[in-house]
Amino acid sequence: MAIYPDDGADRSKLLSNADLAMYEAKNAGRDTYHIFSGELSRKVRVRHDMEKNLRLAISKEEFSLYYQPKINMRRGEITGFEALLRWPSRNISPSAFIEVAEESGLIIPIGEWVLETAGVMLDNFSRWGHGAFSLSVNLSVRQFWGVDFIGFLKGVIARGHFPANRLELEITESQLMRDTVRSAHFIRELKTMGVAVSVDDFGTGYSSLAYLKNFDLDSLKVDQSFIRDLIHDPSDRLIVRAIIAMAHGMRIGVIAEGVETLEQLAFLQHEHCDELQGFLVSRPLPEEDVLPFIKNYNLVKGALFSD
Repeated sequence: MAIYPDDGADRSKLLSNADLAMYEAKNAGRDTYHIFSGELSRKVRVRHDMEKNLRLAISKEEFSLYYQPKINMRRGEITGFEALLRWPSRNISPSAFIEVAEESGLIIPIGEWVLETAGVMLDNFSRWGHGAFSLSVNLSVRQFWGVDFIGFLKGVIARGHFPANRLELEITESQLMRDTVRSAHFIRELKTMGVAVSVDDFGTGYSSLAYLKNFDLDSLKVDQSFIRDLIHDPSDRLIVRAIIAMAHGMRIGVIAEGVETLEQLAFLQHEHCDELQGFLVSRPLPEEDVLPFIKNYNLVKGALFSD
């Protein structure tokens, strides 16, 4: 809805603003309505500016990847890293600009750049003498349903000269549940190539036992919202304990993200969680800091993990 005269003094302006309100209503889901407001106009302008700056950032190659280590919780050893997209020249949280990139379709060229760059880093691991390290990359909704994504991924692996099983793609629950038949087929194609598949932010979406049974998954990442208050919230402890037991019963690995304290680590070790990520070990690192971290990791390991 747009209402005369506050939202427009002529037909053209009213229809234009009503159109903005309609798209806002669509974004909110079915069977609803939205009334145009000055706040909506500001939001549209901000989004438009963000999209314009994203296009410039792609052409000027302003993005970079940061890398957060993943640690085996039993042995305390580095198993790999997760690649995280950053926009260093802008003080904008990734969630804010990735959302606009998703809506505008710009996530496709950005996601392709991320995978190509991840392939280079996997090659670096081999050159550094750490060829067993894996690298996790978040897969966007647009990429997940994109045309010939599998063909593009095969090209990345061929150009990177790394074994496919060292690449792990992280997919959210909501992506999987959009079309479970198509998702199962997509995952089978990835697994046939040898690529590992993980469900990101597990516990915040459908958390359905049915899809865990039907999808050939390698691991689940317990969402950090359950890890944050683990020590003080009995419900969170119960949920995490149940996720670990359920996943292990189905021979699926479990990764805890957002681990920040020794108390959280001790609980997760007691429950036999497989891997961890979090500030307790390291913040996400720029590329130039990854090799020094690997070389000095024994100091961290000695402080956190007993032999």
